[in-house]
Amino acid sequence: MKISLCMIVKNEEDTLERCLESIKDTVDEIIIVDTGSSDKTKEIALNYTDKVYDFEEIRAKIEAQDPVTQILFFITIIIVAAKAAVELVLTVIRIIVWILGRFLA
Repeated sequence: MKISLCMIVKNEEDTLERCLESIKDTVDEIIIVDTGSSDKTKEIALNYTDKVYDFEEIRAKIEAQDPVTQILFFITIIIVAAKAAVELVLTVIRIIVWILGRFLA
């Protein structure tokens, strides 16, 4: 089974490197979704993966998929937050609700 780390981040330059360094050997891939950082978050992430996306870019890719695939995308990824897991979970819930609203309404 492949284990993916998906992090939704914004302005995490102070904590991101330590977080990624601690988990890089545990996961098969790292996916970073940046929600508008104005610091060096993206540059740090690029040292660990080439899968660094802007939120708007990933939203466009998700919109192109069917609703079931979209939901499974979020459910099957192990998500680790750099700073606050609660904020990350709330963001994922908002994205799932947005997806459900767009395709099941």
